[in-house]
Amino acid sequence: MVYRIYRPRVGGIGLCQIVKDMKLNQPICCLLLIAGLTMALCTRVQAQQPLSKDSVVAAAADSAKVMNGITISSKKEFIEQGAGKITLNMAASPVAAGGNAYEALLRAPGMFEQQDNLQFRGKSVLVLINGRPSNLSGQELKALLTATPAGGVEKVEILTTPPARYDAQGDVVINIKLVKNKNFGTNATLTAGAGWGNYGRYNGGVLANHRNKKVNAYASYDLLQNTLYNKTDLRRTMDAQTLIRESDFTSYKRFNHSYRAGVDYEIDKSATAGVMARGLLLYRDRNSTNQVVKDNIHNGIDSFSRVFTGGRTSVNNISVNAYYTKQLNSKGKELTVNADYFSYDKSWKDQVSTIYSDENGLAYQPEYLLRNNSPSSITIYGLSADYTHPVKEGKITAGLKTSINRSDNNAGWEFLDGNNWKTDVLRSNHFIYQENIYAGYVSLNKKIKKWSLETGLRAEYTFTEGNSRTLGQKNSNRYFKLFPSAAVQYQLSQDQQFGVSYRRKINRFGFDVMNPFTTYVSQYSYIQGNPAIRPSFSDNIGLSHTYKNKLVTSIDYSHISDVLAPVFKKDPGSEVVISTQDNLRRAGQLSLSVSYMEQLFKGKWSMTNTIGAVYAGISDPDGLDKKTTTTGAYLNMTNLLTFKQGWTAEVSGSYFSALTVGVMHFRPQGSLNIGVSKAILKNNGRLTFNITDLLNVQEYHYTVSSFGVTSAAGVKPETRAARLTFTWKFGNKNVKAGKTRRTGIEEEKQRTGSN
Repeated sequence: MVYRIYRPRVGGIGLCQIVKDMKLNQPICCLLLIAGLTMALCTRVQAQQPLSKDSVVAAAADSAKVMNGITISSKKEFIEQGAGKITLNMAASPVAAGGNAYEALLRAPGMFEQQDNLQFRGKSVLVLINGRPSNLSGQELKALLTATPAGGVEKVEILTTPPARYDAQGDVVINIKLVKNKNFGTNATLTAGAGWGNYGRYNGGVLANHRNKKVNAYASYDLLQNTLYNKTDLRRTMDAQTLIRESDFTSYKRFNHSYRAGVDYEIDKSATAGVMARGLLLYRDRNSTNQVVKDNIHNGIDSFSRVFTGGRTSVNNISVNAYYTKQLNSKGKELTVNADYFSYDKSWKDQVSTIYSDENGLAYQPEYLLRNNSPSSITIYGLSADYTHPVKEGKITAGLKTSINRSDNNAGWEFLDGNNWKTDVLRSNHFIYQENIYAGYVSLNKKIKKWSLETGLRAEYTFTEGNSRTLGQKNSNRYFKLFPSAAVQYQLSQDQQFGVSYRRKINRFGFDVMNPFTTYVSQYSYIQGNPAIRPSFSDNIGLSHTYKNKLVTSIDYSHISDVLAPVFKKDPGSEVVISTQDNLRRAGQLSLSVSYMEQLFKGKWSMTNTIGAVYAGISDPDGLDKKTTTTGAYLNMTNLLTFKQGWTAEVSGSYFSALTVGVMHFRPQGSLNIGVSKAILKNNGRLTFNITDLLNVQEYHYTVSSFGVTSAAGVKPETRAARLTFTWKFGNKNVKAGKTRRTGIEEEKQRTGSN
């Protein structure tokens, strides 16, 4: 297969007078006009319809609903905060419509992205979907969440102090709850949308549900197509004489097909069983142009090279869960058993062409041609059982879990020698990683007058083995660890609550981080795994105070050993810089977060404002040029406005000050988003228009000081986009609450690898 290599054309500046000062391009102006005319027309049509008594009653009954079966009213905020928990209600946000789950997560107060990895207040996260493991990390997790429409998400729960029943992996647990229609009868939701940034994009989906007294069957399908770009500029000082300037422009054209189907069956009044399958088909074409200039600081340009890359990636991800729940008595005894299967297959092919030129632009050696065929697969089996036993003013919960994980990565690189393709033995490697985890936990939740106590102990035995078949090397490890946890809440009065908590956690690496294979980026830049990586451990202490459920204050401290961090090293004997993962010796972090929520004008204006500060230090005499400490701050604000005739609007934004994370020193960054929404079709439909990153200022600038490498980089992804989304709900509307459940392999899907 031959891939066409090109440099995408970036759209120009529009001339629409209304948004001229905002420097929006012409397609965005057109969408603004179309959205305004369409909403005005819908309002006009509805205003001319006579209102009968039945229609008024129906409208009143449906006024608290939105299209995906999510309840929303003036009391349901987009962001809800309490002690140890933050909830994002997707239906309450016009900005979320037409977007995806990853964008929604980044709007949570204190959430940010570091090299395609989510972090919350500088801490690692464990991502669950419907209580089940996402089983992915890094770019793979980002791809999954980007392919998950925000309209298909009911809410996102961020647990800052997760109890012992959750895996010890990750400092913070994020549970993404997908929409599950709760109505009797047969009903469905249709969604369609289009948008424009520098390229056009579209999305569509359907969610169908049938429920009777015994059976609930459901299925959904979503399609997303978009083309995004990413621009990177890098300056790297190799020594006192050499400066390397690197510029990269990459476009990604993606087709995402995500689906979900399942059935729940009520065996009798005390027992329920069910099965659910979820999948993702992803196709991505990548085209990039990378130019590297090597300067002699005193004599000017020494040489430069251009790297053209064209490639295609396809992913087939299937996740299946089967469960059985039995109520053992009427007092709360319950047993739940979960069986999980996860399969992830990726095909990754690239063609790379490098052209070398001297200071005069003349080629000084032949074109260097590489091609890459690197399939990978991950398989996970999980089995867990959880038992709940009620006690006076509380309950005891205990459980067992086992997970068997296998990752197979086969990096096959070839170079063109004359007319023949030959194996590149320096980059090719077949690597298999096996990890088995056996865990058990017990926890007590009890209330004594004004005190609430939750304490638990989790034990995990882990066996790992990394096997490089190419190099004939094996690395195995076995370890047993205990993870205690405790949280105490004190209800001083109806308005005030205090809390204190302690958690010990583990942060395991992604499954393919140990693979020592090398990915070619440019003449002076490679990416490589680290077979000697070790998991890191942290001790976390938190204090919290809640006042009238409006003002929430939290103070957290973490001490981390063997810190997992991205680092940059020089390749011995060359000028190549290798980006990899390594363990730094230790780190400490102190963070403060203050959130205030208020409703004004009888609930028509709801606001949530969060301000936070972080003080962190990291120390490693071997990996860092010096001990680094940092003090940073962040601000997040969300304003929801409710008007007459079904209109709602949102203005939200965030700002992060300069901050040091590991060996990377980030400059300030921020964004501003707006959205407007109109209920139509007797409140069974909704039309939404929004613009993300309105000012187009969301970009990442950072410097690196690591193992003698000093560099500065600027990354500008495509973040500004306008979207117009239509959603229509139809079918039976008699609501019956559905049951929720979670499964046993919360940790593994989170870590199944990054590119």
